Amino acid sequence: VLGGLSMFTITRKRLVTSVSTLVVVLFAWIGLSAAVLLLTDKAPAALVVLPSGDFFAQMPDDASIISQSPYSITLSSKEPSFTNRLYEAGALLVLPAGLEGCLPADFAGRNQS
Repeated sequence: VLGGLSMFTITRKRLVTSVSTLVVVLFAWIGLSAAVLLLTDKAPAALVVLPSGDFFAQMPDDASIISQSPYSITLSSKEPSFTNRLYEAGALLVLPAGLEGCLPADFAGRNQS
């Protein structure tokens, strides 16, 4: 017992704090990724997370399916405002796919070769 608290209590508090911090960081990363894609529309592809059955019927005509799983679909398009059109088609969450890093090259101040 340390100052009226057992070692288990201290460890449990640290665990709760660590898990809480991890959850906040994960949601912040997902939110930031989605926001950057929405603002820049500059990713080689877009990952639609948990698409509804209606999404496939309303998916933009110019969208090319790169991959598909029961929980997501990865699409690409050369047309502008692709991310906005995916949200309009019913996507709940659209994340960038196919990037070499966390941000598009020209967003981060680098030039693509």
